[in-house]
Amino acid sequence: ALQLVEDLLDLKNCAEGVESAMGRGDYETAAKHIAKYRSLAQQFRQGGDASALEDSSAVLQSLKASEKALTQMVRDQFDKAITNRDKTGVSRYAK
Repeated sequence: ALQLVEDLLDLKNCAEGVESAMGRGDYETAAKHIAKYRSLAQQFRQGGDASALEDSSAVLQSLKASEKALTQMVRDQFDKAITNRDKTGVSRYAK
């Protein structure tokens, strides 16, 4: 039970971290938070704690929206880097 509470707090921290990182344009850090969120969500599903995810639906909706926004921002920046022949940008956003 204690691990579940810690995992739910981690999920909330991921949501806050993604928003903060995206606000600063730190897409790499935002992506790390999204990866952590995905890992936690998978653990919940595999551990039979999927109902705990449902209890955190507002946090999950925020994370899903942030993931979608981050994906779009990275795609846009990648396309811009290609158009501008920016090798550093292409390398950064291709990851």
